[in-house]
Amino acid sequence: MFQNMTTKGKLATILVISFILHLVATLFLSHLGDPEYWPRIMQTVNSGNGIYGLDGNYYTPIWGYLLSFVDMVIQTFGLIPFFGDVFESLLPLETTAMKAWIVSPEIALATKMPLVICDLIVGYILFKIVSDFTKSENKGLTAAAMW
Repeated sequence: MFQNMTTKGKLATILVISFILHLVATLFLSHLGDPEYWPRIMQTVNSGNGIYGLDGNYYTPIWGYLLSFVDMVIQTFGLIPFFGDVFESLLPLETTAMKAWIVSPEIALATKMPLVICDLIVGYILFKIVSDFTKSENKGLTAAAMW
């Protein structure tokens, strides 16, 4: 069935499968570190503070502004009432690799969706670059699928 599809159909299939895999990974796999920290940055913005010039905020400006935009959308439409929870009994044990803050699945999705979209765009760009450079759409599809 895949062999009988057009190149656009094959590329669309690869991107849809990639999106589904990203979605499943985001919902069911926990990543320590950044996803637990991003809601804190969003709450810092909500409190009227800037996100730069504070200790621990070392992200590139584009990511900080993207988080601010995601937070604005969440707050405007009331999409996510619960960012997560802090387990106070775990605070003394908190390290760089282990956090006492557990994010809600909704906030994990909201903060990772921009990354998923960027990842899909990179896959498409790789398809275009490899296809144009090698003059082979199959190699472009392989590059996109491998990405």
